Amino acid sequence: MKVQLSYAQIREINQGIESCKPLQGIKFTYCISKNQRILDKEIKLLEETEKTLDEYNKYRGRIRTIHNENVVKGEEGKEETVVDESGNKIPRYKDQVKVESILKELRKKFSKTIEEQEKKKRAFQKFLLEKVEVDINEFRGDLPTGHKLSLKQDLETGEIIEKIDPAGNNINLYQVDGIIYLLVMPDVIPKTGQQGTIMVGFTRQAILDYKEFFQSLYLINNPEFIEIFKKNIFILKTMQQELWENKLIRDYFDIFEEARMELIREHSIKNIYGDPIAVQSGNQLKFVLKDDSKFTKDLDQLKEKHKDIIDAHKAFVDELVEIPMYSIPEDILWEEIDGNQMEALIDFIS
Repeated sequence: MKVQLSYAQIREINQGIESCKPLQGIKFTYCISKNQRILDKEIKLLEETEKTLDEYNKYRGRIRTIHNENVVKGEEGKEETVVDESGNKIPRYKDQVKVESILKELRKKFSKTIEEQEKKKRAFQKFLLEKVEVDINEFRGDLPTGHKLSLKQDLETGEIIEKIDPAGNNINLYQVDGIIYLLVMPDVIPKTGQQGTIMVGFTRQAILDYKEFFQSLYLINNPEFIEIFKKNIFILKTMQQELWENKLIRDYFDIFEEARMELIREHSIKNIYGDPIAVQSGNQLKFVLKDDSKFTKDLDQLKEKHKDIIDAHKAFVDELVEIPMYSIPEDILWEEIDGNQMEALIDFIS
């Protein structure tokens, strides 16, 4: 079946196929293997487009060599650090002043290359939204929800022992999400009031972030639940894709967010390669800034400059929309359901 897919969707399907490879079933494994071959050309194009510039690789190689030759290591081979004037930890070198001066000059020499690589990265993010026609092979059978049989040989007696893993061949929601566009689901978008559906309220931001909201459910491999909820995933994924193509959202990311990231690069503390340093804070990356107050002041000015774009985006994504979704009968819920899973599902239970 010929469909229009963005390169981001193609990448996601390919990752979904990879996650499904351990599953068994002749028709299913044939389908995902065939689709991987179909998508191979586009995946290679993605990899080629995402490649870093040769000159940039050369720059990073020289930085790495200088760092490795001069960094001070402790008894266990762990690299030592010192605190700079701003109170930030930086690598400790045998001759601190000399090495930092060499690295600074090297960054200056390759400044144009670094800038070109940053532009290439931003262009790639936009490229991911471009669409291409792909002739995918749809899967028309039952999803893997049976027992996984493994054969083992006893080393002493030579006897073949059958071992059954009751959940080993059950596809989970994460895997379904990855290959959702390969599954045949005719008339999946329900009408308001349709039997077996329930109205669920989402902000548009929640639709954009639906994977984070349903993260607690992604390892669930309950066959009855999967059969129903895969339809809801398809609905949300379709709406998510439509939202990414909306002008208000595109303007926000292409104009304000791009300018904000440029400001972060300017104000952040850099690693040895000149890249902004970020640390994990919950589910987000937090950039380490040279001066928080100076950054906040400049960011406020940027927000004022793009106030119309920011306000229009916020009003749009914060708006609550009610969507007909497929309801989950209470009697198919699993005994081991935890609080996070119940919170994610409570509006769907009938």
